[in-house]
Amino acid sequence: MDQRTAISYKIKEYSELLGAVLMEDYKNHLDDAYSKLTTKQVMLLELLRQSPRTIGEIAESFQMTASAASQLIKKLENSHYVKREINLDNRREIIVSLGTEGESYVKKAEELDLYIIQKYYLKLGQKDLENLLDLYEKLYQIMIDTQE
Repeated sequence: MDQRTAISYKIKEYSELLGAVLMEDYKNHLDDAYSKLTTKQVMLLELLRQSPRTIGEIAESFQMTASAASQLIKKLENSHYVKREINLDNRREIIVSLGTEGESYVKKAEELDLYIIQKYYLKLGQKDLENLLDLYEKLYQIMIDTQE
């Protein structure tokens, strides 16, 4: 194995370890009510955190059928994490947005994000943070370009 490949394996290993530490922090700091959410449900809340979406957009994001997306949405809707509304511009479309519990989840997630930043990232110096950001941006762009 050449040196670049060996280093890449080590980076991948640390990335997985960092992910595990962060997941443990999230698990320990989210309320019990939120710990019952599935990974897909959390991903949907994070998607809706950015902006409301149509059922079709949600289905496309998750690479599932509109029917499967509706089932995912229905479970969250029953618990008031999301709400559905008819699009007034196109009455055949349903817009999904955060409900009252979804808003509470987002508020808690934002508090947790700040906690993580203060606990870990701000322990790095300015230059290290800038370098880390630069490397993440480059790696992200490589991944996006490679998927196309």
